Amino acid sequence: MQGYQLTFFTEQNRKHGHQSICDWLLKFAEQHGASGGTLMSGAEGFDHAGKFHSAGFFELADQPLAITISVDEKACQRLMNALAEEGGLTKIRSNCYHKPRSYDNASTYSIEV
Repeated sequence: MQGYQLTFFTEQNRKHGHQSICDWLLKFAEQHGASGGTLMSGAEGFDHAGKFHSAGFFELADQPLAITISVDEKACQRLMNALAEEGGLTKIRSNCYHKPRSYDNASTYSIEV
């Protein structure tokens, strides 16, 4: 299967409605044809604006998280279109890695929805 690996970056405290953005995004992606998804937490990181985020000893709200979703080309288009139409989202930052048969030719680009 040729397809994409989408990685969405967020923080622990982000919500969509009353639900964690991570839980919501994993379910949303599955409903729109994703073949798999994983939530990973990070100890530290910085965002697109250079702001530093970390999981503090007493406070985990700012902990950086990455949601990685695997999709084929059709599911990728469906998912990205559905995210663009979804209300209540401001910006979702994502890196999209195209995984052709040869990893030597993998391409990377960013998407803002």
